[in-house]
Amino acid sequence: MKVRFIGLGNVGAKLASSLIRHRLDVTVRNISDEAALPLLEKGAGWSASGKALAEGSDMIIICPPSPEVSARVMKEPGGVLEGLSGGET
Repeated sequence: MKVRFIGLGNVGAKLASSLIRHRLDVTVRNISDEAALPLLEKGAGWSASGKALAEGSDMIIICPPSPEVSARVMKEPGGVLEGLSGGET
């Protein structure tokens, strides 16, 4: 299963780490590249954009700090919505 994870704060980093520990195919994205380093060292992949992250994913987990950030991640140019194919919600 290709799990894609956006938002690596206190909660998000722990959740993503657990998925990696259970040997899922995890790719991450975060505003701060530094927050992703421990996860990359554990085997996560990195995505350069929300669109790239969404393309070909089986599941996307978004753990933003606010509803405003969540909307931005989804709707911005190059965001998650641009990477989804028809019929996905």
